Amino acid sequence: MSDITKIKQEFDKKVAEIRALMKNPQQDAGLFGNSIEFRDKNLIFSNSDGVCTSSKDKIENYPAKGYPYKRGVKLSFSADGTTKLEVEAGGGEDLYGICTNIYEYTGMATVIPITNNFTGYLTFKKNGNGVNPGGQAAF
Repeated sequence: MSDITKIKQEFDKKVAEIRALMKNPQQDAGLFGNSIEFRDKNLIFSNSDGVCTSSKDKIENYPAKGYPYKRGVKLSFSADGTTKLEVEAGGGEDLYGICTNIYEYTGMATVIPITNNFTGYLTFKKNGNGVNPGGQAAF
């Protein structure tokens, strides 16, 4: 029984560490409050654990070529010669956005264009992976 108690205590400790890093609009209302700047003040919280977007952001659906899930995508034309736009994995100079979901039944990819003002929080375990707290990561 002591092993289970020890595991439960370690789990509770890790959860407390992660919750200390996460920002939540219900608990940290002052952090996510509207400002008086000349910006869009209609923030939409689509996830209660630290994601905020603007009402001006758009999420687009395109037919997927291949399987670009959770990858950078670029726009391309379909192979049959029509002018239908598709997204495929890749990018570099032609990076259009990030594929966040693929509907396997229809073959449609949900894409967040890189021109959107999307903010999220990255939670990680510090183990010498080269990412430091407070640093910036380019995606």
